[in-house]
Amino acid sequence: MENNNINSRQYWNQRFMSGDWDQNMGQEQTYYFYSLLMKMLPDWFKTILRQNRYSIVDFGCAEGQGIPLLAAGLNSDIKGIDFSECAIDRARERFPQFQFEVGDIWNYDYEVEVSIMSNIIEHFPNPFELLSRMATITQKYMVVMVPLEEENLMSEHCFTFLYQNIPTCMGDF
Repeated sequence: MENNNINSRQYWNQRFMSGDWDQNMGQEQTYYFYSLLMKMLPDWFKTILRQNRYSIVDFGCAEGQGIPLLAAGLNSDIKGIDFSECAIDRARERFPQFQFEVGDIWNYDYEVEVSIMSNIIEHFPNPFELLSRMATITQKYMVVMVPLEEENLMSEHCFTFLYQNIPTCMGDF
């Protein structure tokens, strides 16, 4: 698939509709990364989220495979947001017990208590600009998972995260 505009709704709808997402094991990758995320989150942090029952928004949720893992592990209300209508339609079919919404991370104007972004910001040439914007709508916590020290970037990845280029502060976070 040609990489003309990987951050366009058209590109991602095509990925999901064409079967490319399934052929490249997108569902399995999503499940794997969210399993890893739940394993790697510190116990004290999971306890805070569980005790406060913060509302959580998973941005770039794709077809929603991570939402049940987050809901079970964090005992919270979780909403999945993706700008691909096709992905959200599939998420709603597969996981009708959860809330999914078509939305663009750049134009999401509602405040959220906890934002989760798993393996999405590397798709943007300006990931820290995106995180700065997310810091303005996130009230409590941002959880961000990225590939670290990735060599030979895959065609959809626009940015390499290195220990030395990740800021330790972002807005009030």
